[in-house]
Amino acid sequence: MIDQIAALSGQIGIATDGIATLTARVGALETRPVFTGNADEDLLAAQQAADARAAELAAERDAIAAEAAALQDAARAATAQAAEAEATALQAIAEAEAAAQAALALAAAEAALGQVQAALASGTSFAAPLATIATMVAIPEPLQSLAEVGVLTQDALTRNFAPLARAALPVALQETAGESMGDRLGAFVMGQIGGRAVAPRDGDDPDAVLSRVGAAVAGGDLDAALAEVAALPQGARDILAPWVADVEARRAAEAGLAALTATLAATDN
Repeated sequence: MIDQIAALSGQIGIATDGIATLTARVGALETRPVFTGNADEDLLAAQQAADARAAELAAERDAIAAEAAALQDAARAATAQAAEAEATALQAIAEAEAAAQAALALAAAEAALGQVQAALASGTSFAAPLATIATMVAIPEPLQSLAEVGVLTQDALTRNFAPLARAALPVALQETAGESMGDRLGAFVMGQIGGRAVAPRDGDDPDAVLSRVGAAVAGGDLDAALAEVAALPQGARDILAPWVADVEARRAAEAGLAALTATLAATDN
């Protein structure tokens, strides 16, 4: 029974194909001109059939051309979008790389700033870390000029002051002594004794001024120390001049470091 159904299905398929073939043939015959035997009518019918076929072909050609143009437009649009997307991606990559490099440079500069601070605290050279910072921001001139040799520490300035103060005291006493012989003799004796006030005390006499200078530098107030030195007589200032130069160098370095720190902080923002 199954074989018979399969055979019947095959016959139906063959019949269906035949019907499709006959339908196609009938359609083709329907489109052909019908010749009547009249030459003029037959020629007109043939011409009309040819014109109709030509119109169909032209319509098909136009449809194909329109489809091709649409495909070309779509291809061009896709190419433009791809190029734009690539350019956007490349720009984003470049910006990300630049931001990463800037962040690395800033991190290196901030680490170098810490090394400069440590060098000022220890009194050593800070030229190498300063060169790293220079790749990011401008370096204040005082720091630049002091980088190779460094500056004296606060402890060193305090230690160096004591012997110079002892040497400057008798000179200052002589310069500030009165005109009388007693005043001059008293100043000479005080200078020879070599005693000097260690604790800061009030007063305008050289010993009081020197006591405040020593206390100011020991406390890290370099501006106050230099202001007190300016009140001493010229002879005492001459003795203290090398020490004053060291104090001014450290003060300039500290001011430069503060300015540099602020500049880097602004760059980070």
